[in-house]
Amino acid sequence: MENFKKLLLVALGRASCLDRPFTAEEWDEIFSIAKKQALIGIMAKAMMQLPAEQMPSQKLKVRFAIIEDKVEERNALLISHIGKVAQRMKSVGLECCLLKGPGIASYYPVPEVRQSGDIDVWVLPEEHSNYFASRPSRRVPPIVRKLRHHWKVGDVVYHHADVYMFEDGTALEVHFMPTWMFNPRYNRRLQRYFDSRADRQFANYDSALGIAVPDLEFNCVYLLLHIFRHFLFEGVGMRQLMDYYYLLCSSDAQQRQRSYDLLCSIGLKRFCAGLMYTLKDYFALEEERMLCAPDRRLGRFLMHEVELSGNFGTFDPRNAVVSKDASLLFRISARIKHLSRFLRLSPREVLWGPFFKVWQSLWRFSNKY
Repeated sequence: MENFKKLLLVALGRASCLDRPFTAEEWDEIFSIAKKQALIGIMAKAMMQLPAEQMPSQKLKVRFAIIEDKVEERNALLISHIGKVAQRMKSVGLECCLLKGPGIASYYPVPEVRQSGDIDVWVLPEEHSNYFASRPSRRVPPIVRKLRHHWKVGDVVYHHADVYMFEDGTALEVHFMPTWMFNPRYNRRLQRYFDSRADRQFANYDSALGIAVPDLEFNCVYLLLHIFRHFLFEGVGMRQLMDYYYLLCSSDAQQRQRSYDLLCSIGLKRFCAGLMYTLKDYFALEEERMLCAPDRRLGRFLMHEVELSGNFGTFDPRNAVVSKDASLLFRISARIKHLSRFLRLSPREVLWGPFFKVWQSLWRFSNKY
């Protein structure tokens, strides 16, 4: 991992070269980590900046280049789809705002090499003057009925639905709210925050993407919550942390302070401190750009999780233990065991997890989802 970090500093523009040439075995390890952490495109660009004597073998350069080309092709496809999503949603009376993905890539020096996943959009009815008056769980059915009328809809959960709009299999998640909290009190506070800032986000139109995108301060809250949620579920990789690194590098002190105040109000003070340490260790983030002072102990715990799980927990051997064929009781006990690892980060949030799961199951059953 140390050699990977050295090349990562080159990718971030914090070093112009490595401290020494790497062996073939060390380059193979770097390639493996970059693939696991969904950073192949980023590391390929860094590799090409190195002096000739520090370059890897031609064979490995070709391996990097092949995946980098696929990343760029995938990003171009997603961007073309995003504009279509916005147009199609508008045609059925839904406003659309892009979450994550290419909207975050704009903070990168070379946006096209950021490896994107699926498409996530936040939708609201075009006439939403009374929409926020109802509870979040009651806003979902009318939007789901509209989506089902026009497209095939898969799983529907509290905050989003899987919508199948493209024949090439591109995944689309339609969010009724950007994200959520297990703790009911924290969740009410968070949803009020989203509601109060919705109009500004949906008016922040990006002409290059053909869709509205959240502003930087909103993303400082939303992206950290996104990272936190993935830690609690399957896992999170270094790519999501890099997103947050570039976001903080683009932010000012007031934006960071307001974001941190909101995050503390929903029980994420300790998680913020741990995350700041990981950004310092991986990306050499300066303390003046952090949300708060870093916590080494919590940060090292998060780093262990990142290095073990990889991008969205794909490589975490602990996730492979729980198959879909396992009994409900076994899956519940495995989920509780997984959540318990994160108690130190936000105890009030984590302890509410099992109760939220029960409530959501009943809610989905009552709404035939």
